Amino acid sequence: MRTTSQNEVGWIPSKTLQDINKPIPLDEKGDPTQIAIPLIKDSKPDGIGWKDYLSWGSDAVYRLWQKGEPTPEELRKVWRDGEAFLDSFTLQEQAMISLSNNPTIAALRLKMCARRSPIWSDDPLTQMGITALIEQGIITNERAEQIMGK
Repeated sequence: MRTTSQNEVGWIPSKTLQDINKPIPLDEKGDPTQIAIPLIKDSKPDGIGWKDYLSWGSDAVYRLWQKGEPTPEELRKVWRDGEAFLDSFTLQEQAMISLSNNPTIAALRLKMCARRSPIWSDDPLTQMGITALIEQGIITNERAEQIMGK
């Protein structure tokens, strides 16, 4: 079932027409031109892994969606800053992180407390910190998946 979010006139580039074996309109000089046709844009479905594609109908071009493999960006979890990242941990976990003498955890704790820019789950520094927390027994593998999952 199609749920249309937008119906508008769109410009279809000549390259797109070539790709779908449609005749390319020419201007008065004989150069390839663009044509205005209805472009029906379906709403992106919820979830990750959706890729859009164009489907040429008899009266319009439809932007449709097909389920595919999620991109790394779609799998990435992002926290607004170090404070938001640390808020992902329980109070007990935060206390154990705060009291840890492990050099890796201590250094990363300092960096996270000072960080005012986004934290990404796939950042090597974030991954190193999670690994250190697991190795020190502060969190379990399952808990790490909960924190890092999207």
